[in-house]
Amino acid sequence: MPNRSPEPDSPLSRALREAQEQAREQMSAAWQLQMERLAADLAGSWHKTVEHIFEERFRELRSAVELEAAKAVEMRVAQEVASQRREISEDLNLAIRQLRYFESEAQWCAALLNSAVGFCSRAALFAVSTGVLRYLGARGVPTSGSEELLTAEIPLASAPAFANAVESCDTVISICAPGELGALIAGHFGESLRKRVYLFPLFTRERVVAILYAEAEDSRADISGLELLSALAAAAIETHLATQNSRRPSNVVSIAPSPGPPATPKAAVAALSPGSGWAALSKQEQELHLEAQRQARVRVAEMRLYKSAAVKQGRVDRDLYAALRDEIDAGRADFRARFLDLTPSMVDYLHLELTRTLANDDETLLGPEYPGPMI
Repeated sequence: MPNRSPEPDSPLSRALREAQEQAREQMSAAWQLQMERLAADLAGSWHKTVEHIFEERFRELRSAVELEAAKAVEMRVAQEVASQRREISEDLNLAIRQLRYFESEAQWCAALLNSAVGFCSRAALFAVSTGVLRYLGARGVPTSGSEELLTAEIPLASAPAFANAVESCDTVISICAPGELGALIAGHFGESLRKRVYLFPLFTRERVVAILYAEAEDSRADISGLELLSALAAAAIETHLATQNSRRPSNVVSIAPSPGPPATPKAAVAALSPGSGWAALSKQEQELHLEAQRQARVRVAEMRLYKSAAVKQGRVDRDLYAALRDEIDAGRADFRARFLDLTPSMVDYLHLELTRTLANDDETLLGPEYPGPMI
């Protein structure tokens, strides 16, 4: 006799649904951990790279200055190098923060394009979906004549260079010609057989979600910088999608309402101190807030990944604190020592993350003995 599927309400069927929900929870937590570590590693590597570039250039300039024995020139060169180093470092820090904290597709797109034009003269972004390209916006490109492009769905088959980037998940260098980019795109960006363009795919675990278009007029585009920005943007959108998927209603426990996106440090500070706000904080305090939120997300993601059975039972019993008392208490003590005790402007990001992802935005699931916010 043929095998029969378990009945929808049978014990086996319920057990399968529970296992699927628990696996999805762990996968979401594991992916969030990886994205947080990737973003932290990339941010750190940028600082080291910038320092290396400027130290190397400064040594060369200093040697030239010493040969001419011009101390005044050396001082001016040192000041210029220091100024440029600060400017680029600040731009990179801003790009990383904007790409990690966004609330809509428009914000994510704007952050990527604003950052990209620091590494090329013109940049554009195209979404990729079901075999078609959709134009999202550009920087350094005239807006006149873009109406048709904004409303068009361009088949990938008509743009071989874009199709190659999607298939290979790798950077593609092309010419701005209809046979490579499609007639509509090549026409809008200025068809030329002598113009070199770069296509950077933004890919998640499942597929390429967008392609960053870049070109440089007077010099070559910074490929490494654009590839790093593309990786950061893809990681940000992947984390956002993974978080959205983890909020599907459970088949085991009915939880409402669904949690929303994490509050950005800027919004959290504004809510805590309406009279001061994010702009009133020093750069060091702002960096501390960003690191505090990242550490809170990592700590709660580890609970969801490594203590999934306790998380599941805590939600069923509506007492997550009892099920995870040791982990939560340890997290609170660490967060207080590393962040809360260092600045009066700090926000209890750990409590916000416990409420948002562990309790699915229902604080009562934390249980009657949960101590509450540390502030």
